[in-house]
Amino acid sequence: MKIAIIGISGQMGKWFASYFIQNNHEIKGYDINLKGLSELSENLNFEASDSLQKAIDNVDLILVAVSLEESSSTLLKLVKLVKAGVTIIDVSSIKSSVFITLKQLSEKNLNVVALHPLFGPGLPFNSVKKFALIPVSDSVQELKTINLLFPENETTLVSLEDHDKSMAYLLSLPYFANLSFASAMIDQDINSMKNLSGTTFAVQLTLAESIMHNPDLITSLTLVNPYSIEVLDKFKNKLDLLIKSAKTNKESLGTEISLIKDGLAQDLDFDQAYKKFYKMYMSLDQD
Repeated sequence: MKIAIIGISGQMGKWFASYFIQNNHEIKGYDINLKGLSELSENLNFEASDSLQKAIDNVDLILVAVSLEESSSTLLKLVKLVKAGVTIIDVSSIKSSVFITLKQLSEKNLNVVALHPLFGPGLPFNSVKKFALIPVSDSVQELKTINLLFPENETTLVSLEDHDKSMAYLLSLPYFANLSFASAMIDQDINSMKNLSGTTFAVQLTLAESIMHNPDLITSLTLVNPYSIEVLDKFKNKLDLLIKSAKTNKESLGTEISLIKDGLAQDLDFDQAYKKFYKMYMSLDQD
């Protein structure tokens, strides 16, 4: 299959390019970062294109892997450029801002797939790929496309609203929780404190530092998702309640902690959490 990857110089663009090349697909690539595009073409076997039009000419499939801010404008350009019969896959992690355009593309006799990879660019190619599929027009055909390209996959079908609401909890909230922790720590001598720290701090610090490799992603996930602010306000209110309880007395705080524990206990893996936590810590220690 001949595949064009738009945003090929990005982390996920590189992952998809490498994966498809390994699976014997012919790849064309375009990126607004022309320097990154040129450098990547020296290390990966694909045809670098210096324009969007050249990249999508005579291809069977177009995979859009640009940043969240660029997704909508890139797809709008494709509405004018793409010919009937081509498959378009958008892999952005938030779909509200692009879904109307994806619908427009599907009305042009195109197989349009709204796909969210539930993994990062460090995933080994031979691993099972987890995806969220947000049906655009024909979920059966869209799922068939995913199964063809990624035989080893676990794909969950989810509505647009449920997907983006879930991402506010699964992406925006964890990022902000770690950002809040980091913000409270940066006026401390972190290296000295690490000498006194135990397991919980070590894992939490690693999580907080790991998200800072891509600060723009934190901004995008917060601003592009229409449900993020509502969830973050909820986070703030819950934090205020816990602080108020801590200022009140031991019984008040204990009651809040018990309620939280009871809520988390609905997780089927709850009883294994402490064991998993120590596995995480031991892996950090080995590194």
